Amino acid sequence: MKQHNFNAIRSSHYPNAPFFYEMCDKYGFMVIDEADIEAHGPFMIYRKEDTDYNRFKRWNEMIADDPAWEEAIVDRVKLMVERDKNRFCIVMWSMGNESAYGCNFEKALEWTKNFDPDRITQYESARYRNYDETYDYSNLDVYSRMYPALSEIQEYLDKDGSKPFLLVEYCHSMGNGPGDFEDYFQMIQDNDKMCGGFVWEWCDHAIAHGTAKNGKTIYAYGGDHCEEIHDGNFCMDGLVYPDRTVHTGLLEYKNVYRPARVISYDKESGELVLHNYMDFDDLKDYVKISYELTQDGLVISKGKLPEVSAAPHSEGKINLKINVPESGKCYLKFIYHLKKKLPLLDEDHILGFDEIEVSKDGAKCKLAEKWLQKTAVDSELQVNENDTQIHIKGREFAYTIDKRTALFTEMKFAGREYLNHPMELNIWRAPTDNDMYIKSEWKKAHYDKAYTRAYTTEVVQGKHGVKITSHASVVAETVQKILDVTITWKIEAAGKIDADIAVTKDDEFPDLPRFGVRMFLDKKLSAARYFGMGPQESYCDKHQAASHGLYRADVGDLHEDYIRPQENGSHYDCEYVELNNSRYGIVASAEKAFSFNTSYYTQEELEKKGEYFMQLKYVDTKEEIIAINRKSKHIEPHLHNALEIVCVTSGSLELGVGQELYHMEKGDIGFVFPDVIHHYQVLTSGVNKATYLIASPFTIAKFADIMQSMAPEYPIIKAEKVEPEVYRVINAILETEQSDITVAQAYLQIVLARCIGKLNLVEKSNVGSNDLIYQTVSYISANFKKKFSLEEMAKDLGVSKYVLSRLFSKTFHRNFNQYLNDARLNYACQRLENTSDSITNICLDSGFESQRTFNRVFKERYKISPSDYRSICVKEMLS
Repeated sequence: MKQHNFNAIRSSHYPNAPFFYEMCDKYGFMVIDEADIEAHGPFMIYRKEDTDYNRFKRWNEMIADDPAWEEAIVDRVKLMVERDKNRFCIVMWSMGNESAYGCNFEKALEWTKNFDPDRITQYESARYRNYDETYDYSNLDVYSRMYPALSEIQEYLDKDGSKPFLLVEYCHSMGNGPGDFEDYFQMIQDNDKMCGGFVWEWCDHAIAHGTAKNGKTIYAYGGDHCEEIHDGNFCMDGLVYPDRTVHTGLLEYKNVYRPARVISYDKESGELVLHNYMDFDDLKDYVKISYELTQDGLVISKGKLPEVSAAPHSEGKINLKINVPESGKCYLKFIYHLKKKLPLLDEDHILGFDEIEVSKDGAKCKLAEKWLQKTAVDSELQVNENDTQIHIKGREFAYTIDKRTALFTEMKFAGREYLNHPMELNIWRAPTDNDMYIKSEWKKAHYDKAYTRAYTTEVVQGKHGVKITSHASVVAETVQKILDVTITWKIEAAGKIDADIAVTKDDEFPDLPRFGVRMFLDKKLSAARYFGMGPQESYCDKHQAASHGLYRADVGDLHEDYIRPQENGSHYDCEYVELNNSRYGIVASAEKAFSFNTSYYTQEELEKKGEYFMQLKYVDTKEEIIAINRKSKHIEPHLHNALEIVCVTSGSLELGVGQELYHMEKGDIGFVFPDVIHHYQVLTSGVNKATYLIASPFTIAKFADIMQSMAPEYPIIKAEKVEPEVYRVINAILETEQSDITVAQAYLQIVLARCIGKLNLVEKSNVGSNDLIYQTVSYISANFKKKFSLEEMAKDLGVSKYVLSRLFSKTFHRNFNQYLNDARLNYACQRLENTSDSITNICLDSGFESQRTFNRVFKERYKISPSDYRSICVKEMLS
C-alpha cells in the first residue's frame, strides 16, 4: 500500500486485528475503524412493490429502526471504540456498513460522540430511512456516499455542502477496472469540502484450487463448489490478485495519487511549474526528479532536476531548457523518486511520473508517417468482380472483398495468406466485471449478435490503384439497423490498403462497447511492435499509469490474465501497430491515434469462459446404473454423487481428478469416486471412444466394503493389468436392459471385485512409492496362500511390526488382515470364474482356514455367496 501511495485505510466491514492498528500507527496510515454491523437482508427480502424507492424506504424497519436491536447495535459500536480508543492512527469511527438508518444508529452515534467527541463519525447508510420520519443526524460529521456519479457530487456541493463529502467507497476495482481515478482526483482537488475517498477494495478473495497445465494457479469463487446461493466472482474486486500480484488498476491509482504534478511547462522559456500535493513535506525534502526526452519512443536526452522547493499544497518553479527535434513525436517525462529511505520504502523508490508532449506542431511518429505515405507504383491491377466478390490482383498480392459485407475475405501478399477468417466490423467485446449492468442493455440491443451487411458497391479503377466504396450497415436480428456505414477502400498498386469508414449510429441504441475492424491473423505473427501507450494495458479512461513509447512484446504477453476472463490488453493512443514473425508481417497506421488489441483469444472465448473459471456442474444421479458407449469429448469440470467408471475403447483421454491429471490409453480403466471434481479432455485426433458406467448412491451403498477397499488416490488401472473378463462384463452391462437392474448390479459387482487389488500401491508406485511398499505388496502376493502373521512378515522384511501396521492403515487404507483377505479373495474369484474346481479346494488353496471363514469373508465383501458368484459368471459366459 505504501509503495502505491495510499495513506488511509477503512477497516470494512468490521474492526481488524489489533496488530493491524499497531502497524498503521508505526507506518503512518489514517484509519476509519468500522463496527461489525451489516444488515443487507432486510433490503433484499421479498417485496410486493419491488422498486428501489420502496426497498430503500423500508430497509430500516426490521433492524435499524427497531428498538429491539438497540442493545446489540450499540454494544458492537462500544466494543470497537473501547478496544481501539488509544490507537492514534484512527481518525474516524464508522457505525457499520449498509444497514439503513434509524433509532438504533442514532443511539450508537450519540454514545460515540459523548465518549470520544474529538474523533470524526461517519455512516454512509444514513441516507436509507423511512422518508416519512424525521431522524437525528447531528452526531454525524461527514456526508458519506458510495459510488456517486461526478454530477451527483457536484449537485451536493452546489445545493447543500453543509458537511464535508466523503467517498467512503468509490472506483470499484473489479476485474479490468477502475477507469475513473483521474476524474475523481480532479473533483477532490477542486473543492475543499471533498475529503478524499476509499477505493473498493484492496484484494481479490478466491480459493487456490490447484495448478493448471500452464503452471498458473486455478482460483475458485462463488459457484465453483456447487453451492446454489452465491455471488459469483463478486468477491474478486480488488486492486491486487489473491496472491497479492498487482492489478493494472493499482498502477493506475498509484500514478494518479503521485505526490507532485507538472502544472505547466513552457517549451520556449523552459519554465516548469510543479504542484506539491503532500500535506506536510516540502517537495525538495521528499522528492528527487529525473527527466527523459523521447523521440518516437527512443530516449534522446535525460538528466536530473535540481531541488524544487514547494511547500505543501503550493507550487514551485524551475527552469529546464531542452532541444526538441524538428520531427517525430516527442514526450518529456518527469519521474518522481523518493529522496530518503522510509519505513517500507527504499530511497529512489519511484512515486509516479508526469508526461508532457513537446512535439513540434503537427509532428507525427516518423515511422507512422512512413507507413501512411502513398506509394506511386505504375503497375496494372487486375480487378474482377462477380455477383458476390471483388478480386484485386497486383504484382505481389491478391485480395478478395465480399460484396455482401464490403469486407476482405482474403489477403494474400508474397504468396502468404494473412487472414484465417473473413474480416469483420466489430462493435462487441467480452464484458468486463464492471459491465455487469450495462451488458444487459448491450445484449438487449443485440450488439453481441451484430454483423455487417452491404447494399451497394462501386468500383473505380485508376492509374495507381482501385477505389471501392460500399454502402453498408451493422445489423442484428429482430432490431432496427444499429449503424449506417459507408466503407471506402483504396488499394494501391503496391498492395497498401487505405480505409475510410464513416458511421452513423441510431440514437435509440446505447453507447457501443467498441467500434473497429476485426482481423483473424496467422498465429505465426506473434511479435507485436507499436508506438502508443504501454507497457501495460491502457484505455481512453484508464491510461494514467501508461506512457508513450515504442514497445515490443509477444502477443501472449499482451494478455492481462484476469481470473474471470474478460476484455483486456488494449493499448490506447497508438499511431501504428505491427505484427510480424521477424520475416514478414502486417502494419496498421492512422492519421488519428487509435487503440488496438491483439490476443490469442477471441472475444467469444473470453466471454464464454467468463461464466466461471471451473464451470462445475453437479449431477444428481437418479438412475441405478447408467452405461454409455460414446465418442469421447471435452467435458468441463463437474462432480456428482455417483461412482463413475470409464474404460477407453479407442484413442486416448486425459482424466482430471481433483488437482491431478491422468493419461489414459486404449484399455485403461479409470475410477472417479462420488463428489470428486473431474473432467475429460480428448488428446488425439480421429476416433476417440470410451465406455462410461455411472452407479447411483443407492447402488454403490450395497458395495460399501468394496469401495472402501479401493484406493482412490491413484484411480487408473493400466490396460496390461486389466483381466479380459472385466472388458466382457463391461460389455455385458452395456447390453443389459435398463429394467433388469439386478443383473446390471451383479455385473458391476464383478467389475469392482476384479479391480480390487489393482487400484493399490503397485499402481501408485509411479508417483513416489518407496521400497517398503514394493516389498510389502510382493511379500503378500507370494505368501497369501500360507498362514502367517503381521509379526512374522515384519521379521522377514526386517522392519518393526508397528511400521508395517502404520503402512497398512495410512497408505493401504485397511489393516493387515483386510489386505491379506483381499489378496486371497482376488485369487479365489479368478479360480471361481476360470475353473470348475470345488469351492472347498478353492477355499483351501486361497489360504483360508476353513470353508466357513471363506464363505463369511466372501459374503461380507461381495454381498453374495461364492456359489452364486460362480453362477453369475457362468451365465455371463453363456450369454
